Amino acid sequence: MLVRASTRASAVPVPRSRKDAVLDASTCLKQALRPRKGGRRNPSTRSRTGTRVVVELPVAQDGASDLARIAEALLRDGAPSRDVCLLFEDLEDVGGAREALSDGDVEISTFESDLAITSKDDAQLHVAVSPDTWLKPWLRARPNSDVVALNPRLQDEDMQELGFQVVYSLMPVSAKAFGVGATIEAAVVKRSGRGPIASYPYEVFVRREGRYECVASTKSRPTERQLEDVLYAEASRGGLVATAKRIFQGMARNNADG
Repeated sequence: MLVRASTRASAVPVPRSRKDAVLDASTCLKQALRPRKGGRRNPSTRSRTGTRVVVELPVAQDGASDLARIAEALLRDGAPSRDVCLLFEDLEDVGGAREALSDGDVEISTFESDLAITSKDDAQLHVAVSPDTWLKPWLRARPNSDVVALNPRLQDEDMQELGFQVVYSLMPVSAKAFGVGATIEAAVVKRSGRGPIASYPYEVFVRREGRYECVASTKSRPTERQLEDVLYAEASRGGLVATAKRIFQGMARNNADG
């Protein structure tokens, strides 16, 4: 259920650039992967097997090279001491990713090639890049591996069934108000911290006078209808609905006079 928030400025600024967003996500990822006392990792990220978390970041182009650069930057701060393998669906993606990366030590593989390795090191951190249905058979073969799913294509329900939890999500939203020039800039953000990941909500922020303010929150990802309701309310609050009505009324009068 989406809960209206008493409008407040964001204590942690909504990232203004992809670089800021990656740094923001790296902090959440590092916390999720951090070992606890006795060598155990954050218990809220543990499935029945390995650690399984989701990171969602906006991309300009949903190509392998762009996603590989994001993964490299994300892991530089989020998992600096881990041996990493990036997993893609096909060889073409692997080739594009290899050309894009600056770190030649990062292993890049298709999921099928990785499955062919029988003596895989469970200590390796795998980053599944834009995974879809191939993720399920790979996880069955690598149940003890720690996995970060970057921008998965599977539905939330499917990822939850596989034991994944979202540690960071940023979705910019921009909407026109009833076809007039005014635009509402918003963002849906989830950031996890030291506590259980499930305890951190998705928050809806709207930009007003150069800064983002939290206007609503929900335990699960907000639906499209919920976002529409929030943006409609914000348009009304900001006078955009009244402006649109005046414009349309003026057009109607001009047509009648003509």
